[in-house]
Amino acid sequence: MSFRHYLALFLILLAFSQREWTYKRLKRIPQWSSNPVIKAYLFGDKSTMSSHQKRIHSALNLQHLMTPSGLHLASLLLIIGLISKTKRTKFSFLLILSLLTWPFDGLDSFKRMILFGLLRTNPLYQFKIIPCFLITFALTLIGGQYGENPLSFALSFIFLSTLLTGRSTLKIWGLLFFIQALISDWFGKPFFPLGAIYGLSLSMLSPFLFPFLLVESLFEWFSLSKLWLLLLENLYQLRGPALTLPLLPLIPVVLISYRKKLLQTSLALCLLLFHLPLTPTKKTQAFSSRPPHGASEVKEVKNGVRLNYENGMRCFSRIKGDQWSTHCYK
Repeated sequence: MSFRHYLALFLILLAFSQREWTYKRLKRIPQWSSNPVIKAYLFGDKSTMSSHQKRIHSALNLQHLMTPSGLHLASLLLIIGLISKTKRTKFSFLLILSLLTWPFDGLDSFKRMILFGLLRTNPLYQFKIIPCFLITFALTLIGGQYGENPLSFALSFIFLSTLLTGRSTLKIWGLLFFIQALISDWFGKPFFPLGAIYGLSLSMLSPFLFPFLLVESLFEWFSLSKLWLLLLENLYQLRGPALTLPLLPLIPVVLISYRKKLLQTSLALCLLLFHLPLTPTKKTQAFSSRPPHGASEVKEVKNGVRLNYENGMRCFSRIKGDQWSTHCYK
């Protein structure tokens, strides 16, 4: 399979997922740091970050650093590699890590990468890298991860497939640049080409950054997080102009249309994604009163409250005028 095949599958996954999706909170993970950056980078908790800090990460396309994923796993494997470089050691570590993270919600991307690593390093059978990728996403799809968080599943799929199918560093960077532009257009957000280049460069450094942030949170020896935010602030000021969004569907034609057939394929996929209203409605119930009783978790959010139920249903409630308005999803 070539990149255009993975792109086609990604567009299908993306088209049938909601453009806005509320990630589940991480449950029962001890968050011993009050530093907003450390909480966001290490635990995926962005609740204490300022709107300006979130805006900086969005402009530099660094939101993925605030979701435990393959970059975080790569950071852990770098540390394990200092102890032993054998596959057996890595497999044992990944197996223990999978057992430790299994009970927690909100770690879907991280769990997928652990499964991918287990397939790559298992001592019983040597899988090639592309079969490992396909088996990983097939198993997690069957296991319900796409239904739980379709957006996370789709984004993990396209970014990992891009890294695995690119034949040169330059082409990988070009395709990652295109994917970021595509996603920005899908969400209706401004895309800064220069900011995206900064973000790609910083993403490569992030596996080395996470261990130092962990040390900072434990011992408070230094303030690397402040220096990191200062760097992001300066790059944000140098992000340059935003690219006109209506032009984004034409980017893949320029980047990956080395042959006429591929040009036609990329253009057709863009037309499919941007001109068909394929996003379905996930809403199952609507109430004009207070939400149903029996919620297992209640959290205050902007303009209302969010309630989670044991059966998987989620409700969002707010007061309109003097009446409650509640929508429930499952």
